[in-house]
Amino acid sequence: MALTIPIPEGPFESIAFLGDRTDWPAWFDDVTAISRALDIWKYVDPDGKDHRLNEPIKPTVPKRPNLKQFPAREQYETDKVYDLRVEQERHAHSLSTREYDVLYEQYRMDTAKYLSDLAAYTAAKDGLQKLYKIIYRSIPERYRAYMRLDGAETPRDMILCLRSRINPPSDEERASIAQRQFDMNLRAQPTDDKQVFIEAIALAAVELHRLKASTFHEAVAVEDLIKSFQTIDKPLVDAWTRKLDGAPGRAFGTVLDIVEEFKYKMRIQDDKPYLKDLSGATPASASVSGGTTLGEPEPPISVEVETRNPLIQNHTAKQNGVDSANPSKKAKKAKEDAVVADEQQPKFKMADREASFNDKPSKPKNGGSDHPLAEKHSKSKKKDQSNGGLAKLVCPGCQLKHVIRGDAWWESCYVYYELEELGNVPEHFTVTDRKLDLAFSRLEDFPDERRRASEWAGKQTRQNGAKEPEPAAFNLW
Repeated sequence: MALTIPIPEGPFESIAFLGDRTDWPAWFDDVTAISRALDIWKYVDPDGKDHRLNEPIKPTVPKRPNLKQFPAREQYETDKVYDLRVEQERHAHSLSTREYDVLYEQYRMDTAKYLSDLAAYTAAKDGLQKLYKIIYRSIPERYRAYMRLDGAETPRDMILCLRSRINPPSDEERASIAQRQFDMNLRAQPTDDKQVFIEAIALAAVELHRLKASTFHEAVAVEDLIKSFQTIDKPLVDAWTRKLDGAPGRAFGTVLDIVEEFKYKMRIQDDKPYLKDLSGATPASASVSGGTTLGEPEPPISVEVETRNPLIQNHTAKQNGVDSANPSKKAKKAKEDAVVADEQQPKFKMADREASFNDKPSKPKNGGSDHPLAEKHSKSKKKDQSNGGLAKLVCPGCQLKHVIRGDAWWESCYVYYELEELGNVPEHFTVTDRKLDLAFSRLEDFPDERRRASEWAGKQTRQNGAKEPEPAAFNLW
């Protein structure tokens, strides 16, 4: 990998280090990109005109006219002559005042232009100073000596000095080097890093398109690239071979098309472990014991009735494409907790019913309760009732902030409404897949909340006669 130098001045994080003429193409490309980003390329372009950055001249304020006083009347001057002289002086004053107004308006316009030019000059000067520091830090000491010898003071002078001293390779030499690199990178091995391999192929192909677009044979390069994939990704080779065989005339894919599809496929493969952890299930294996063949449904298995909502199962299957018949250890543990909770719930209700028959229940000798399970259930029930106030908190399900009644976050969560397909979701609220995954994961991790949420959703459905909850009496968001 080429040596790069970090540049805190920005706009990029690094620039290629110019060690010798081999590094010139990458270094000059980085300098060009930074110059264009700073909008100073016209001052840096070595092949363009020499645009010197000059500070704009500040306009001068016009002087006020010195108006003379009206002449006094002479001793033997008639009224007609005196009025004529006064009228001449009045016109002279008016002309001087009008000239001053015109000059001041021109000064105002020149000042506005000066301020605009000064802002552009300041920005360009700051950009040139940044580029000067970047270039100075990206070259060795001997190249700095070259610039001192030639008296390079601006970034454009620095580039011209380095180009004349280094003698960078021509486009023909660079094209032959890029062709050799492309051919060398095509010799892929099964142990090679796929990311490094495909990045090298993409960079070499782009370089060939830039330097020898007229002589670069795309079809031959595509065939060579597909052959090199034989040792890395055989299914991709088969798919592209069928695509090329069925392409009419010259309608074939390019090298960069294959690169992008391969990168996308690698990204999908990298995301599979995350999807497996999210769903808590593993895909069904190709060979199933008991004579079941691939593609046939497995025989039904008698299990205990669980409280898991089938809509949540459908959401998991649609999001992850897994089979819920083979749950993981975490999913089995959640099912067992839900079954135990369902078994204990009738006991709690029976204990409350028996306690209501006795108006004066006898106290036990040890001061405890005759029904510890019922007492525990009643305490938890009181605790739930005490936490029934409204508060705007971060929802444990969707991780958004909205009004929550006690700990029953699902009663006011639009994401849960969408997950259960209850409706009543405002049009302005967008439910994304990530929010659905967060709410589903919360219900998976807390079986008791999942059971209570399912009971609440069932009550809402039975009350309304359709799967749409009643409008809330408070603003949720």
